[in-house]
Amino acid sequence: MFHAVRQWWGGGRGKSTARLFAFEFLVVVAGVLVAQALANWVAERGQRAEGERLLAQTVYTAKGLQRDLSYWQRYGTCLRGHVATISRAAADGDVLSAERIGRPALPAPPDLALNGDDWRKIRDVIPEEQAGGLISVIGTAETYSSAIADIAEQWATLRLLDGATGSPSAADRAQVRLAATRIDNHLRWIMFQGSTGSVENLRQAGLPPNGDLPPSARFVDDCGLLKDWR
Repeated sequence: MFHAVRQWWGGGRGKSTARLFAFEFLVVVAGVLVAQALANWVAERGQRAEGERLLAQTVYTAKGLQRDLSYWQRYGTCLRGHVATISRAAADGDVLSAERIGRPALPAPPDLALNGDDWRKIRDVIPEEQAGGLISVIGTAETYSSAIADIAEQWATLRLLDGATGSPSAADRAQVRLAATRIDNHLRWIMFQGSTGSVENLRQAGLPPNGDLPPSARFVDDCGLLKDWR
């Protein structure tokens, strides 16, 4: 058999078959490598597209927070004074109508829930400094939304000072003063974020200062209270 193989190889047929096998093997390997490279390229493109989509959502929320903070820079001082007036009325035994108590507009940025993998994808498409700024801004937006929700809840308590449904009791007045204190504390924190706390984070996130306000600003008076509130 060995002699037959030597003759087959020496006759040229073996070399030709080996070259053909080697060529076909290289073609198959090259095809696999190209297919793998193409799959990797498609996956990377998909990852980048997802990162850019998440980035757009994050920037949209960050811009919403920036507008809301600008809103409170304009109306916060007056509203704090209004809340202090309500608290003093409660302490002095006065009664205020629902119209005088009013109700402020409470703008909030859109909700956004991101996990660690989402932030990794975002980091793949922007510099680390910008990603760090966005993380801080989104964290502030979450705290801000919680503060706005609590202001809304506490504001309803202020209505205990409205005598339309009966004279406020001492307990009612105590609740009003406590609610007013909590509202004022939230407003102070929000105004601090707009003037100091979030300024650098917004800059790092790629959002330069601007005076844009949320749509709800169209419906409020000079103190941030809704017009024609009944």
